Amino acid sequence: MDEEQLTPDTKVRFDKFVKEMEFDGKPLLAALRVGYSREYAQAFAIKAMESPYVQKRLAERVVHEARELTTEEHKAKQIAGLYRIAEDPATKDAARVAAYSALSRILGTDAPVKTITEHSFVDLAQQEALSEMSVEALEALKELARRASEGKASH
Repeated sequence: MDEEQLTPDTKVRFDKFVKEMEFDGKPLLAALRVGYSREYAQAFAIKAMESPYVQKRLAERVVHEARELTTEEHKAKQIAGLYRIAEDPATKDAARVAAYSALSRILGTDAPVKTITEHSFVDLAQQEALSEMSVEALEALKELARRASEGKASH
């Protein structure tokens, strides 16, 4: 529903909802504080969070707050907001997963990415055979590879 299609009453309810979202960022609790019953609060919270009008108002508030915060304050606020999104039962699963993913990146707890460099000593196809070799045989192969690379460097 576009902003132009919203009734004045709906805009007032959405504005109150956005104001309540500032308190803790939890849509369900914001809907309850606006005055919706438990039976309808979740449906209203979902409707409000999907509304372009509400999304625009929330984005405006975030931009306004970001201008007033230091980097550390901003990071702490961002982390707190992501935790609220991730933990809120009214939030869609995809948004919760995205919030947890962003949190893991910010906090440095995401899984390390495994990469293979082009200077890898062992070709993937040879890994199984090499795992059965003795330590002495592997050391001899490493020495041959070192000598070969030194030979290439001197040419």
